[in-house]
Amino acid sequence: MFSKYCLIVALALHSVPGCQGQNGGTRRIRDSNVESVVRGEPVETEIYASEREGWERTLQTTGDMSMSYYTASPSPDMTMSPSPEMSMSYTNAPYGDTASPSPEMSMDYSMSFPTMAPTNCLSISPEERNRRIREAILRNTETTEAQLDDTTSPQYQAFTFVCYEDQPRCPDEEQCSFVQRYVMAVFYYSTLGDAWNNCNGLGGACIPINANCDPANAWLSEKNECEWCGNRCNVDQCITQITLEDVNQSGSLPDEIGNLPFLERLELEKGTITGPIPNSIGLVSNTLVFLDLDKQALNGPLPDELWGLSKLSTLDINDNQFVGTISEDIGNLEVLSFLQMHNNGFTGTIPDNWAGVSGLENAQFENNNLVGFMPATLCDLRPPGGILAAES
Repeated sequence: MFSKYCLIVALALHSVPGCQGQNGGTRRIRDSNVESVVRGEPVETEIYASEREGWERTLQTTGDMSMSYYTASPSPDMTMSPSPEMSMSYTNAPYGDTASPSPEMSMDYSMSFPTMAPTNCLSISPEERNRRIREAILRNTETTEAQLDDTTSPQYQAFTFVCYEDQPRCPDEEQCSFVQRYVMAVFYYSTLGDAWNNCNGLGGACIPINANCDPANAWLSEKNECEWCGNRCNVDQCITQITLEDVNQSGSLPDEIGNLPFLERLELEKGTITGPIPNSIGLVSNTLVFLDLDKQALNGPLPDELWGLSKLSTLDINDNQFVGTISEDIGNLEVLSFLQMHNNGFTGTIPDNWAGVSGLENAQFENNNLVGFMPATLCDLRPPGGILAAES
């Protein structure tokens, strides 16, 4: 039995020890010209006009696979040539999954399609397009009008990027389309991306962090933001992970980070990012499972919204400059298994509200300004083989 009154310590309990498509399921595979939908059953062949002026959608059925793609109206750039057989593969970036047609599949024509912006973007003036972009940003993100008007702000820089430097895009309001690209650009500029030492937007070195890191996947490149180095997306091309560790990040975390509604992992270890964790972190309370912000220069008290992240299993914020007390609401993180808060400036006592955090395996609080004793409810969580060491 462990004493109910333990000195304030580093409590290391013990070390913490995918989905594949199913038959009949659906996976979306996208590139700049083609959107394919792979299904488990055939559908009827049909051709119909789309909502986009001058565009057509052709849906063709082949055995056990159907393909749908948007093409521009016939133009000199579009060619169709007889081909005795057809073979295809599409890469679902950034995962590298490949979907190939079944052996029974055959087609009499091979086609190539021009890359072009939808007509409804080309038919409006640049001024009108930019006005719509501004309205979409203000409706769908934490960005304010003052920030968009401030020529020194990351938001203004990101607005300039999507309006004038990026490929022409429609200012639609799909969260995982235009708005997401703007948010990722804000993140880049807010953390002073031009000074990153890996895959910045100025054409510098691009060393693999995960599978999609190469010069073609630099941030702010014309690639889909899902392919920018360190990012991962789900099958709907919504950002689920940002992993950029030890890339010389600085600046601050923008409020717009909360406008990534499918974000599961935010890993930004080792840098000099300052300022607080944004209150907008609460906007991803139903998705975020892994928050790793250690060895930065973050400061201020922890936001109350942090304790509402109901799916959070890892909270790694050691070696920063956080201050203030640790909220009793930390006990609301019921699936928390890994907690590191050491080497900060926290004050007060360690809360006695751990009974509901039954899966906690590692907790560290040393080298703060805490007083009192380790709560019994926290000591009792230590499993056999755990290590309990007094603070030096």
